Amino acid sequence: MAEVIVEEAAEEPPGGEPAERPACAFSLCPICMALTAVGDARPDIIEHLLAASREALLALRSIIDARLDGPPGERPTRLERLTID
Repeated sequence: MAEVIVEEAAEEPPGGEPAERPACAFSLCPICMALTAVGDARPDIIEHLLAASREALLALRSIIDARLDGPPGERPTRLERLTID
C-alpha cells in the first residue's frame, strides 16, 4: 500500500499571510479531494452529507444482503452429483 505524505505549511509565513492547508503528495487522492471539497463547508452541511451517505451505504448493503439471501430455487446450480458404479 502506498504511504501518504502530507506536507504541512508553516503556522504564519513572514509576509503575514494566512498559512496554506496541508497538501497531499498524490494529485488524485480521493480522500484528500473529499476533505478539500468539504473543508470550508458549515458543520451542519457536513453532518447532513454524512447522514445521507450512511443511509446510501445501508441501502446498498440491504440490496447485497437480499441478493445473497435470496430463495435458492431461483439460482442455477452449477454442481451436479454424479454416482459412479
